[in-house]
Amino acid sequence: MRLTMRYLVTDLAEDLPAGDNRMETGEMGACVSVIVLWNLAGGTYQNVRGCHGGGGIEIVNAASLIAGVPNVAQTQVYIFAGDDNRSQTSRMGLNTWYRTNIRPSLFNAPVRFYQMVTSATVTRQNVLTVQGRR
Repeated sequence: MRLTMRYLVTDLAEDLPAGDNRMETGEMGACVSVIVLWNLAGGTYQNVRGCHGGGGIEIVNAASLIAGVPNVAQTQVYIFAGDDNRSQTSRMGLNTWYRTNIRPSLFNAPVRFYQMVTSATVTRQNVLTVQGRR
């Protein structure tokens, strides 16, 4: 499934349908996408949720993204910033957003930041494909 670009912070994150194995960010540009995986069973994550913030991280609805996600080390958080988010200010903004919106609830979950990304895909088996520079 390819994430739908969201333009309002009130737009909800999307859950990967049960029959689909991969979540794609789509083209990134000035956008930021966040994908969360949880509920690992037999090497496959049963739950995957993501949000593609059109224009930047401030569009990502963090509350809908992490609702019901357990604060355990098996939970995975990926933050992908597009090619147009390469400045130091953009990096600081991503870090601040993470520390404010995700870290307080999911402090046991590892987070991975990828910048200057053209597009990315994450599978239920936690296999990551990133296009562009990291």
